[in-house]
Amino acid sequence: MPVLVCGCMGYDNIFERHVWDSSVCNRTENKFEGGYCYSAIALANGNYSICDSIRDKKLVGWCRNLSGGVDGSSICDGVGDTLDKVACITGVAVGFNRPDLCASIYDEMGFRGFSYGCYQRVAEVQRNISVCGMIGDDYDRDFCYLGVSESTGDISICDIISFEDKKSDCYAWFAKERGDPSLCNKTETLEQTLEEFEKMEKCYLEVAKATGNSSVCRRMWIGYLRELCYNSTQG
Repeated sequence: MPVLVCGCMGYDNIFERHVWDSSVCNRTENKFEGGYCYSAIALANGNYSICDSIRDKKLVGWCRNLSGGVDGSSICDGVGDTLDKVACITGVAVGFNRPDLCASIYDEMGFRGFSYGCYQRVAEVQRNISVCGMIGDDYDRDFCYLGVSESTGDISICDIISFEDKKSDCYAWFAKERGDPSLCNKTETLEQTLEEFEKMEKCYLEVAKATGNSSVCRRMWIGYLRELCYNSTQG
């Protein structure tokens, strides 16, 4: 397998630290991003046993064949497939806590959405809400806030989400996690649409299922959801 060595994308300072912590790579649910994250840190640390932590077996071999280029070269330039390259840049950005690298996904490839996704992944994994501010679109920024609220367990982040549907998603996640149905109606208003009302009812349903508490079902008005609620909490 060829050695992937090249230079670009502002990696010059990545290798200045003596040892990088690869445990952050395990926080990303995307196995390819995690794989590239492990690969970059294995290369930076000169410790290729880190490659064995990669979940995708093909990337394990790729990782173990990396060498050289530690003077600031980018391992991602040698990745030919577009989506793989996006995953690579995102993984490296996550591993080295370098959200500035995410801009290259748009600058070099023109994919603004993937660039925003990269910022979100760094924010979630590094548990740093300020990275969400680098996202230029309000709705995508709310997605980022939602992700960071879940990764940090900080419910106060729900309050800074602008769009009501994402705000209710945020409270619904905490309602289920905490088994607290009172969080399901945090965004309830008199002008609530049918869709928003149904979303609130589904929040109650998820809390009831998570806790096995059928009394939560009494809060519900939509017939089929209430019936489903009682059925799902029967022992």
